[in-house]
Amino acid sequence: MHGSGTFSKAIIVLREIPLRLIKLYQPDESSIIYIQDGQKFSIFPENAPTLDRTIELRRSLSDINTNDSNNVVYMVELAGGGKQGGFAGGF
Repeated sequence: MHGSGTFSKAIIVLREIPLRLIKLYQPDESSIIYIQDGQKFSIFPENAPTLDRTIELRRSLSDINTNDSNNVVYMVELAGGGKQGGFAGGF
């Protein structure tokens, strides 16, 4: 999202609404595919280099309180320590 290094890409395939906060590691100068299997994720390629920074996925807080829809939001940890995110999609 930010920075001046080599471009990296993470593709995240959600098959159902996350029931808890999910933290996935950001790729390090590579491309990664995360595929959800229940509440766990598989990573492809398995040996892809990652950073210590995360991508967080969770059910929208308003949805946790009301159970009226199934929206997913994301937050990406930035190199400077901040976070940036938004709406990832709905089920």
